[in-house]
Amino acid sequence: MKNYLLAFMVLLSAGIKAQTPNIASDDISYELLQDCEIQLGRLSNSFHLAIKPLQRGQVLRYLDEVKGQDSTSRYMQGSLRFLERDNALLRDTHVFESKRKVWFPNNINLFALKNENYSLVVNPVFNIGFGSDRISTNNFSYNTRGVEIYGTVFKKIGFYSYTTDNIVMPLNYVKEYVGMQRVFPTANLTKPLDNGGYGFLQSRGYVSYAPIQPLSFQFGHDRQFIGDGVRSFIMSDFGREFLFAKANFNHKKVNFMFLGGQMINQFGRFYNVAAEKKYIATHHLSLNLGKKFNIGLFETIVFSRTDSNGVNAGYDFSYANPLAFYRVVEHGLNSHDNAMLGINYKYFPIKKVMLYGQFVLDEFKLNEVLARTGWYANKYALQVGVKVVSPFKLDGLSLRFEYNRIRPYTFMHFNRAQSLVHNNIPLSHPLGANFEEFIFVARYALNSKLVVSVNAMYYKKGYDKGNKNYGGDIANKEYLSAVSIYGNYIGQGQLASVHFVETHVAYALLHNLFVDVSVLYRNSVSDSSKYHYGTQAISLGLRYNIGRSNFMML
Repeated sequence: MKNYLLAFMVLLSAGIKAQTPNIASDDISYELLQDCEIQLGRLSNSFHLAIKPLQRGQVLRYLDEVKGQDSTSRYMQGSLRFLERDNALLRDTHVFESKRKVWFPNNINLFALKNENYSLVVNPVFNIGFGSDRISTNNFSYNTRGVEIYGTVFKKIGFYSYTTDNIVMPLNYVKEYVGMQRVFPTANLTKPLDNGGYGFLQSRGYVSYAPIQPLSFQFGHDRQFIGDGVRSFIMSDFGREFLFAKANFNHKKVNFMFLGGQMINQFGRFYNVAAEKKYIATHHLSLNLGKKFNIGLFETIVFSRTDSNGVNAGYDFSYANPLAFYRVVEHGLNSHDNAMLGINYKYFPIKKVMLYGQFVLDEFKLNEVLARTGWYANKYALQVGVKVVSPFKLDGLSLRFEYNRIRPYTFMHFNRAQSLVHNNIPLSHPLGANFEEFIFVARYALNSKLVVSVNAMYYKKGYDKGNKNYGGDIANKEYLSAVSIYGNYIGQGQLASVHFVETHVAYALLHNLFVDVSVLYRNSVSDSSKYHYGTQAISLGLRYNIGRSNFMML
């Protein structure tokens, strides 16, 4: 018994620099880190950037890894300084003793404490803005207020807590999306307000533990994102957080993640319907093949264990084995859970250029694919993209082009509770299925404080007509109700073509305190008046310790 206890104590005390909190998946840090990787034209040994969120300690290791490299790039050096300052409290060389000031140390955090045994950061969070739609003459606004708390204990345990109260008066096309999904994007329970807006709470929190350097565990509520693009078909952070347990092994060229989660199967109207639970299990293996090519392999199972009497049997721990192949487990259970497989990749052919993409396979028959019959159960999604940093020798400029395509009925299941949906929002792409999309993003950092970006998008999507299921509404339909067995194609049903262009200017008053100015144009063209309307809006906002919300890009 003493030997076992000694071994356990050795495991707990095994060397690791620190177990640190995550950086939120919508933080600007990921854009800066990705641009640095592209600028250098090689993969990092400190993290696998397609797996988000990352730990702050991984970012610090990356800063040490690239220190002094590519000093000719003003933008890269400015990005590294921002990342160093954002994570300075966790540096062993930046120790804040209790006798020193704890309010606004280094003019970064509101409150911070650190000694050799623990660290603690408390920051306010807010995002307040307003604007007007020139076409509809409607005003819109957003008001987010909250607090984030994070820190470490004995360098082995990290913790994070984030809570906000939100009131949003959105633009009309966002209201249309909320009307279809019955919940606001990223929201918990959504309460409609008398003025036509929505109120909701957000809360994220988790505890992390690292027994040894390559291995870490997390448990809590948060959002996840897998991929290198603007969108992801594997897992997206567009929806709300969910309860998860995650084990992650990261050692240089290899990253293996097991993620188990409890989600909500919500079909009711806003806040007055009891939540039915559903579950997810995901494996993702990321491999760096050399210094320039990364490939990720994943499998996901979505399952519900609620019977016809409404009794929920809870999480099926047959899927909790991080090393078992899920399709084999599924067959062993004689189950009909929703299984998906796929890959993601990125490649640096030369410095300053990244090629990336994803392919997700939900279901198919090869003979039906080769015969091009439009069989309804040939369900897959494809993404290809390219990003260039400092083109035309313009330091600070990045250009991205991304193409996304997904067939009708993809991610649907014959049991609606097992579709790839959480709280009525798709867990992958916010548009669900039955569409193709083109995205262009130009971002130019004029200096360390001023950034101008242009986000442009075009997509065509097929919506349902009446009660017929044309394969686009994965949250509210099951694929056995498909309008046709054969002859299905992308854009079938009520076709809508959408053009979207937003010019956004962000100016940093202080570290993580931004003034936002946005001019937005969106035009939806369709034979149906429901999807035929335009938007021309301008807005002004102020945000602190929070990333820009992506709910506008619909």
